[in-house]
Amino acid sequence: MNEMIKNGRIASFDWLRIVLTFFVIVLHFNNSNGGAALAYTSENPFGHELALLSESICICAVDAFMILSGYFLCQKQERRISKVILLFATVMGYNSFFSISNMIVNGNYLLKNYIHSIIPINYFVWLYTVIYLLSPWINIIFNTLDKKKIRLLLCVCILLFVIYPTVIDIFTGITGTTINEISTISATDSGAGYTLVNFFVMYLIGAYLRNYKMNFSPIIFVGGYIIGVLLTMITLHFTMNGTYYNNIFVVISAVFLVLFFQSIRLPKMTVVTTLASLAFPIFIIHPCLYGIWNKFNLEKWLSGNFFCVLGIYLVANVLMYAVSAGIALIGRFIASPAVKLIDTKVAFKFRV
Repeated sequence: MNEMIKNGRIASFDWLRIVLTFFVIVLHFNNSNGGAALAYTSENPFGHELALLSESICICAVDAFMILSGYFLCQKQERRISKVILLFATVMGYNSFFSISNMIVNGNYLLKNYIHSIIPINYFVWLYTVIYLLSPWINIIFNTLDKKKIRLLLCVCILLFVIYPTVIDIFTGITGTTINEISTISATDSGAGYTLVNFFVMYLIGAYLRNYKMNFSPIIFVGGYIIGVLLTMITLHFTMNGTYYNNIFVVISAVFLVLFFQSIRLPKMTVVTTLASLAFPIFIIHPCLYGIWNKFNLEKWLSGNFFCVLGIYLVANVLMYAVSAGIALIGRFIASPAVKLIDTKVAFKFRV
């Protein structure tokens, strides 16, 4: 029975990984470097509200991914260097492929562009790798504490690195001021949550959720997630600092979303397992495919009525997910021999 429950929970988290991957794509559709939906809907009240709502719904994705990392790594003390190599190889491989493709299409062959493409520039990969390698020691500290002390640790971390930065970030965002050297995270500010500190806190939350199950109705967790989303959306009407990953409302959304999928049992399906395993490649691939969105006249569609905006959101983001997943599947097939070689030849691993 326990094995069935465990398998059901893993299947549910596979569904969650797909949802979170799609959330990331939506966030980049809103971003000025991607689809620029937030900018294009700025003069369209109904469309802009939809864009803000989508941002509020999806902004918890990175936090939720790191909570899942803590959830699954907290009871494992062995770390494989081959995993780290494959993470960086994925970034460098896809970036190089798309850089070469772009040079061929445009006839603009510049060595410096290719060299730049093979540099693994990706904040998530670097921060995740650090957490991955240090997590065995984090686990030891975590496992030496009883439930009361762990709760105290979480409360202190959330107060120092989530609640306090949220207050400062919202205040500076609303007032348009900059206040240096009062942050608990850096000499300047909270780094919008793109920090090792935030990843560490999310890891601890994930470890806590794994070790101390919350026995409440899924409806409660859905309600908590909706409250987090609504509070985030309200904040965004005053300052876009509400989209920071260490914002308390974003963290609340992430925690309750993970708790909801932890509390339900979704069916295990091959297609779901496959798509869930492609989450990281899709995350790397889709920013290289912003040209797909450029093929749409987004400014026109996003300045239309509510249904036009809703339609283009669905079509553009589903298409991006589908194309990215397709490329990831092809890439997996092509790279599988190299992946097996790295897994077998890079034997170095350590256990703490």
